[in-house]
Amino acid sequence: MLNIHYPLIAEWLCFLVSILLLNNADRYWHTLRFYLGVVVLTESIAYYMVAVAKCPSNQWVYNLSILIEYGYGIWMLANLIQQKHIKYVALLFYLLFYGSYIFVYIGHKYSIESFFNISDTIGSELMIVLCMVYYYTLFHDEKYVKLLEEPLFWFITGYFIFYTTSVGADTFFQKLVSTTKIHSVSIRYLILKFLNPVLYACWIRTFICIKNKRKLSQQ
Repeated sequence: MLNIHYPLIAEWLCFLVSILLLNNADRYWHTLRFYLGVVVLTESIAYYMVAVAKCPSNQWVYNLSILIEYGYGIWMLANLIQQKHIKYVALLFYLLFYGSYIFVYIGHKYSIESFFNISDTIGSELMIVLCMVYYYTLFHDEKYVKLLEEPLFWFITGYFIFYTTSVGADTFFQKLVSTTKIHSVSIRYLILKFLNPVLYACWIRTFICIKNKRKLSQQ
């Protein structure tokens, strides 16, 4: 069970479902297919490096990938959330995240091989704030919204569950890495291994809601 790479399976499944269900979607949702394509490519390369090529480390792949992960996430939510001044908030968040990345990079003496824990934690916290902004606007929305049929609700809920859990894993990074559970596998690894499928399950639900809404609009 531990040898099965659940995150990679979940990412490929989500990517394939997005190809099937996001045809003729709005332009912001349409970009999600390209983002997922980058995700599966990155994860596949990282998996190949360790499982097949037997490279000692693939950490630099993930350190580079978070530039895209948080860059896209902030951009996407800033365009989907209907909130005044959200664009300025997004700009501030870009400065905070990329500024922290440069700071960590210099702090590691220009090494890309060590995990950029601080930048990843800050990025996660910024994404959580954007998710909370959405829930705030949803709570104050006077229109009736069927949440279980609302694509944006599932999309942001996936983000919220993923980052609220992973930010805890990043905050206690050293302790979780050194703490083992089964077959010398760290607790942090186990948390993240089963957290990705939750995120992508929510996103698949997002795609289904988008398709259902499109069908209703065409009737």
